[in-house]
Amino acid sequence: MKVFIAVGAALVAASCATAPPPTDVVPVEIVQGKIVHLWSVSAARTLEGARVAGLASRRLTPNGPVNEHLHAEAMDSEGRVLMLTPVAWNSIISLRSKKSASFQTEFASTGAGSISHIRLSVIAGAVHREGQ
Repeated sequence: MKVFIAVGAALVAASCATAPPPTDVVPVEIVQGKIVHLWSVSAARTLEGARVAGLASRRLTPNGPVNEHLHAEAMDSEGRVLMLTPVAWNSIISLRSKKSASFQTEFASTGAGSISHIRLSVIAGAVHREGQ
């Protein structure tokens, strides 16, 4: 029995020692929409800048078009928008079922070092319009 405990403790210690170092996580602020719900969202710094990804699903609403789109904003520590980009869904958010669509975007390395957090906002309207 003592051998099993010792082997178990050694395995736990070895798994902790070989775990990859944590990535530089960027906090994400989420502004949900009336129809689209964002979930499983994460952001991290990369060699190219910063990357954010997640999933979107339709809320339990009557069937119809999904008249919302997604914006990603890179913010500095004072709340100023450094970069804004419209983000496309990687697949269609289902009109009738609860299937999820994934999304992802990257911010270029210019200014990525000063990104303190990322805000994802689900915006009314099917497409991005300048000034929204």
